[in-house]
Amino acid sequence: MWGYGIKTSYEQAAFSNAAMIRHADFNPGAHNNEMFGGVIAVAEDLHSSGPDAMAAMVIAYEVIAAIGGTGLGDYDPAGFDGPYHAAGAAMAAGKLMGLNKDQLANALSLAIVPHLPMYVCHIGIQSMWKGTHSSEQVRNGIWAACLAREGMTGPHMPFEARDGLIAHIGPFTRDLVLPTSPDGRMSIETIHGDGRGYKRFATEGNNTTFHNSIAPAIIEWTSADDIASIDAQFHYGGWQEICDPPKWDPRNRETADHSMPYNVARRLIDKEIYMDSFTKEKYMDPKVRELMNKIIARPNVDNKDIFTVRKQSGEQKVFEQGAAPPTTHAEIRAKYDRLCEFGHIDKGQADRIRETWMNLKGVKDVAEAVQLISKFGQPRPLTDKNPGRIA
Repeated sequence: MWGYGIKTSYEQAAFSNAAMIRHADFNPGAHNNEMFGGVIAVAEDLHSSGPDAMAAMVIAYEVIAAIGGTGLGDYDPAGFDGPYHAAGAAMAAGKLMGLNKDQLANALSLAIVPHLPMYVCHIGIQSMWKGTHSSEQVRNGIWAACLAREGMTGPHMPFEARDGLIAHIGPFTRDLVLPTSPDGRMSIETIHGDGRGYKRFATEGNNTTFHNSIAPAIIEWTSADDIASIDAQFHYGGWQEICDPPKWDPRNRETADHSMPYNVARRLIDKEIYMDSFTKEKYMDPKVRELMNKIIARPNVDNKDIFTVRKQSGEQKVFEQGAAPPTTHAEIRAKYDRLCEFGHIDKGQADRIRETWMNLKGVKDVAEAVQLISKFGQPRPLTDKNPGRIA
């Protein structure tokens, strides 16, 4: 278990490590890299090489993209919440374990059939589960691979049999094919290979359009104190998730980072959003609440984010979303360095971690690389004055 140095089972390490990747919402937009929490747990114990672990992760991305690309509602079908992380993690772990085709088929069935999470964890007031839901799917996938390795069989025909997946979320409208990209590239390349898909801000993905291309222009044009009103037109999916009524009264970190009005107000006041933007002191700040109450939100049929800002003088201006430039290697390094400083990680250790993990293809034993991150920073005790709460 990274940071704490606790030794545990595959599936427990998968859940804990994936939860740490996901918790602050600062990892890539689709959250596929949470699967590293499980893949690395298996690779560490099996003493897999860095290239083997990388290949497994490529498989995990590819499986998710292939199933999601069949037209079954893509990433979040029919009210389910990213259910394919379990399938991706299971196939990645199965690759590292050397499972045969029959075992892989059973692992896939055992990953999907028992585990279809509901999207309700993103609706309204957010709970702690919001930040761990995909971690549970990673854990489920690793557990499925472990079961299949020991001979456990899963339901036959999990997709097309009566009451299988298709019966719940609709028929395939496109073939399930590998590789998923028409030009033969892997899914992980199409998502991250051109420098896109990375987050510059520690917040929910639907807020990033505002932070990337709209907030800087508003900050340049006016001050937060001079704003009389903001009319925010939001793409429909984002409007449903981060603009519903509870998001105007966040009472915990999870709701605050999934709140459009809070993100807008906090960014315009502080001129940035970072890891410490979602403390109780900040989301209960009267000044931020006052600005939030000046914001209205409605869906945009053109699926674009458009903010109309009116000053106290009556002057108003329209700000439309623009394309965010690809994230550069230098930006990724700067993001890492700032996070290490924020987390009080020794600079020497941080440098060794960065050099090792950014050159994973040269690592002969993943267990050696994991030793660099087994303990780091200043982790809080696993239990505190709130019984049952994980620090």
